[in-house]
Amino acid sequence: MDDWIPIHHKCAVRACVNPLHLQAVTPVENTAEMLERKALKARIAELEAELARLNDGIAA
Repeated sequence: MDDWIPIHHKCAVRACVNPLHLQAVTPVENTAEMLERKALKARIAELEAELARLNDGIAA
């Protein structure tokens, strides 16, 4: 039997070893957080692109 516990990096820096940034989670929780973070990053990129487009329209 494997006796390991997945560690979630709250700061999103996989190399981080600060105990305040680490949290023991289940594999399902870890995957869910990763997918949520990826979706959030994608949405931020969409909004930043839209802001850049709008700013280009103002500057023109």
